Amino acid sequence: MNLEVVRSRAERGGADVATVARFATAAAEELQRTAALVEALLAVSRPARAPVDLWMVLQPLVALYGAIAAASGGTLVLERPAESMGATEADPAAVRLAMTSALAGVAYDEATVRCSLETRDGAVMMSVRGAPATAPAGDVRAVIERAGIGVELLSDGLRLRFAPAGGGARTTV
Repeated sequence: MNLEVVRSRAERGGADVATVARFATAAAEELQRTAALVEALLAVSRPARAPVDLWMVLQPLVALYGAIAAASGGTLVLERPAESMGATEADPAAVRLAMTSALAGVAYDEATVRCSLETRDGAVMMSVRGAPATAPAGDVRAVIERAGIGVELLSDGLRLRFAPAGGGARTTV
């Protein structure tokens, strides 16, 4: 819409430059957000390889679900870990399914939801906290847990537990 305003005012001539510049700036910002979403969609569509770099899988998913959260008045914040989170040898499709299910199961309505990765007890934990969540549906949860990914419903969100690559036995929460 902002581009249409810029185009129509430019075609008429004699437009106030300051007014047109505001619409051009807004259009540029919208295009940058759109480009970031397209990049995230492309990243999600590429198959992940084992071992799975959890941070690299999570970033584009948070970009997409951040847009979904914003549409309902919420905010999704990805907290960058202080250290590298390494990788997991869990099935790449199951990892993506688990992360997607965790992000999709949150009620974002006007909430600020925080997503983080941290290492705890020899495993990597992905937490989505700040709003009520639902656990993945039965069939989805079964696929996730068969891959050795633990699922824990929290009072204010959800937590996934991934065994690290080369970490030995798989664990579930």
